Amino acid sequence: MKKTSKKNTKPWQKFHAFKEVEVRWRDLDAYNHVTNSVYFNFFEEARIHLYNKIRAFRDSWQNKGKYANLGMTLIRTACEFRAQAFLGQKLIVGVNITRAKKFFVDTEYTVFDKKTQAVIAKGTATNALIDKQTFKPISIPKEILDQIEQLK
Repeated sequence: MKKTSKKNTKPWQKFHAFKEVEVRWRDLDAYNHVTNSVYFNFFEEARIHLYNKIRAFRDSWQNKGKYANLGMTLIRTACEFRAQAFLGQKLIVGVNITRAKKFFVDTEYTVFDKKTQAVIAKGTATNALIDKQTFKPISIPKEILDQIEQLK
């Protein structure tokens, strides 16, 4: 995490990673606000941004190195909606890894309005590490656990 003075600290700077997203036309529903399923796309964008900070995950996605056969699959996700978001609104999605144990990686998310810093939504997800060939769970290697710990 970045160290900043408390005076200028934004709430999303307390997360392991954060990603800015802008609400697009295709994100809207008939009521002209972001439809509920789109928040899971926002979570995914932030999660990928975070996982790119972990070398083993980057290597896996690029099919290189000793983790080329490592995959990850989403097994659970949830979202609690706190406020509406609208076309053109800039949002910041904060993401933390809350637990990495056995073959599970749990994450939590908060979606903020960039301008007001208000909380728009909160969510959670659980991913499982898998072997890309067999689709069987893989225990999280110590090297990855160490890289996750360095994010804190």
